[in-house]
Amino acid sequence: MFHNYSAFNTAYKFEIYDSRTGLYKGPYVATALANTTYMIPMSTLQAQVGWAPTATEGHANVIIFNADIATNPNAIYYGYAGQMIYNNALQAYINMSQICNVAH
Repeated sequence: MFHNYSAFNTAYKFEIYDSRTGLYKGPYVATALANTTYMIPMSTLQAQVGWAPTATEGHANVIIFNADIATNPNAIYYGYAGQMIYNNALQAYINMSQICNVAH
């Protein structure tokens, strides 16, 4: 889940990494409309970066930036990201979000 809480359409860069090895899998850049929420399946991000995980690549890290940061160091990040899974036994979505505000 990703929400752009800016009053403006904003381009965001999603960087995908294999969480076990830290290997960079690639970037995905998309424009989010102002004050809009998106449900983005991990399979979509994998397809966008051309990554078909193997049996040993069970998890990924996704780091999100304002895509304008490369040309505008003062670009502000107006997004909120979260991770949800569906638990069949509970028949409910569970919030699995973990937030770290430290830039790499």
